[in-house]
Amino acid sequence: MKHVLTDNGSEFKKEFDQAVESHWHTYPRTPKMNAHCERFNRTLQDELVDYNLYDLVNTDEFNKKMVDYLLWYNLKRPHYALGQISPVDYIKINEDKYKKKCDMLWTHTPS
Repeated sequence: MKHVLTDNGSEFKKEFDQAVESHWHTYPRTPKMNAHCERFNRTLQDELVDYNLYDLVNTDEFNKKMVDYLLWYNLKRPHYALGQISPVDYIKINEDKYKKKCDMLWTHTPS
């Protein structure tokens, strides 16, 4: 990772801070500043972490479940804000609309 935006949590100090090229912090006690990340963290907590607390001691097992969840979340899960389609389907449908604004290439994520 080159650039990271985090809250001021102690888990982002020391080794983590040294491992990234640039590390920006949000202001203390301002969750609205990073609302999308905060909402996604809540979704992760509600839909994944709360149901897999026993796997937190085995980080490899939990990380495998996290990868599976994130693939499902982005490739399959219908999102209300996107008209009940997945984020990847939304991007595919609206590709021409956003092509002018972004020159990013598709990643090699399996579908």
